[in-house]
Amino acid sequence: MTILNSELVPVLGTCCPDYASRFGEHSNDIMRLYAEQLIKNEVGRKGLNRGIECLKAGKAPSRFTPTPAEFVDMCKPSAKELGIPELEHCIHEVTEANGRWRFEKYPFAHDLVRALNERVGYQMRQLSIKDFHKLCETEYNRLLEQARVGKLPTYENRLPRHAEERSRVEQMGKLLNTSEAESVLKRFGINPFKKDNQQEHSTAGVAAGRGA
Repeated sequence: MTILNSELVPVLGTCCPDYASRFGEHSNDIMRLYAEQLIKNEVGRKGLNRGIECLKAGKAPSRFTPTPAEFVDMCKPSAKELGIPELEHCIHEVTEANGRWRFEKYPFAHDLVRALNERVGYQMRQLSIKDFHKLCETEYNRLLEQARVGKLPTYENRLPRHAEERSRVEQMGKLLNTSEAESVLKRFGINPFKKDNQQEHSTAGVAAGRGA
């Protein structure tokens, strides 16, 4: 509360024209609400400073006093600060991973893009471009929130696929025809028809022997 009153209140009074008239007499009460939200969302000193700097830079949702929830959002790091590409770049990578790179290991720029691809990439051929972009945006924002609070799972520490994810992979597999599936398996040294071919040769050899 002391820090908020000494550092945040003066900035709100300067940058938000409605603060003094709306909350001047109840400054302690509104700061208590701010403090509750900051604590609830585990916003530390660094985050508080980020929020104050955003206020000074005029990056609040509007020119009026932000709500406690809006201020908390201003305290969180941006995608750029976290090294996360913008949405359009992420959609481009997901499109490439499921297009030209469909049978290769795509070098994703960030774990968030990899997670985005795993969650929605398989739907690229099932949805219109507009609907697919909308789906990507929804999932991107959800994953970004996880990243901003340090809860985005990394690829290296990723847990085994859940049942839902396995079903999605199976759906992706159904998109391949026989020739494409055979081509993918051969890249890993697997020939799905090798056994059958050997049996055919063996049978042919036996038949030839009997004919002799």
